[in-house]
Amino acid sequence: MPHGTSDVFLDDLKIDLRHIVLGIGRALNYVGADGLDHPFRTAYIAQQCAKQLGWSEERQRFVHLTGVLYHCGVNTNADGLVGTDGKPCGCIAEECVRGYEYLNQSALLRPFANAVRHSHTPWPALTQLSLQQCDKDAANLIYVANIADEAIFRFAEENPAAPLSDAALPTAKAIAGGSGALFCEEFGAALTAAMRLTDFWNHLNGTELQNVTGNLGDTSEYLVKTDAEEAAKVSLLIARLVDGKSCDTVGHSERVALICQELARDIGFSPRAQSEIYLAGLLHDVGYVDTPPNVTLKQGKLNPDEFSIVQRHVKNVRPMLHRCFPGSRIAEWASNHHERLDGNGYPNHLKGNELDPGSRIVAIADIFQALSQKRPYRNRKTAEEIVRIMRAMVRDGQLDAEIFETLAARADHYYGIAAGYRQAGGTAQKPQNAIRHEAVGMPFLESNQAGSF
Repeated sequence: MPHGTSDVFLDDLKIDLRHIVLGIGRALNYVGADGLDHPFRTAYIAQQCAKQLGWSEERQRFVHLTGVLYHCGVNTNADGLVGTDGKPCGCIAEECVRGYEYLNQSALLRPFANAVRHSHTPWPALTQLSLQQCDKDAANLIYVANIADEAIFRFAEENPAAPLSDAALPTAKAIAGGSGALFCEEFGAALTAAMRLTDFWNHLNGTELQNVTGNLGDTSEYLVKTDAEEAAKVSLLIARLVDGKSCDTVGHSERVALICQELARDIGFSPRAQSEIYLAGLLHDVGYVDTPPNVTLKQGKLNPDEFSIVQRHVKNVRPMLHRCFPGSRIAEWASNHHERLDGNGYPNHLKGNELDPGSRIVAIADIFQALSQKRPYRNRKTAEEIVRIMRAMVRDGQLDAEIFETLAARADHYYGIAAGYRQAGGTAQKPQNAIRHEAVGMPFLESNQAGSF
């Protein structure tokens, strides 16, 4: 675990599991998925099939959450596996295994791991495995829902003027072709029954799919107490998916988090606050879940319209993290990383005492890490250059002087963390994935424009 989180000083953190899963699903948008909201459409289709099968409400919700998560092992830019078309490549079996490994690391997400691992295992082989029946059923129902959504999505692309419900017949045929060999016949029949309902198509094509995930069951069923280590595991998964949207952002959030935590320790934050600020650093860019690839993947300077989309990502952070971690300081610290003490930051133009020390630390860590990495339009800055640039920002009243000078006093050490050459706590290490980590950070405007690094 990252420095500091293995000693559980934060053991009463509240997490809403529904919104953690929702965050993972949103992070999967634009990352190798079949169209926007593919994880949520798959989850919805699977839940509607489960309803037709007469499954209990609890099993319906389980298969829904599994459907949102099933794609979490998708290859991203973070895996260095990108085809000539710019889209992630790799076989589905590897994706399922990777998803299983991601989920199995977390006690909160482990219940979904086996169903995700076998979400593309043919039914005859699945029936022979020593798994709980509920996992086998959920895995195969996700398989049915995934193939169905792919068929519906292709139909909609090829027939843009046709009602979406016209996709029912070709979709049923696609599922029938795999019935017995790939899918449980009963599950295929449940899909056919669900597709006969008008409401099925109205909701599948609606704008409220993500809300279905966020509103599953009662809050009391999904609000759990956990500790810093467990929170870090689920947050790392989200951060890696968000950063994996672009080769320019790989590893960014993890390194910002390490700088935040060590800087907080150096200036005297309590161990509990160090753990919280590590999580804030991990999730400070979670608002990018809804940023389209034409912006995140652009090679070069962003135009004003594109930059306004980038600015929008910060507005998403606060509500998302308040729902994921109700009652904590994580949302506040993460959402203020582009605010500046002189009031010229964004999105809320906070200034002076409106920005507490935690917010100031995350802002400084974000700038320092971004400047240490290559951009499509500039090379990485040296430690000396970064200190010079940021000291000018301190003089201009944008950054906290005391916190910055704490960092500057050990600039080479922090630079090692930012570039991936040194662990927090001072241990030197071999660069992690040095080739694909060469370019990290968002493709912002030039650094002389407000809020851009």
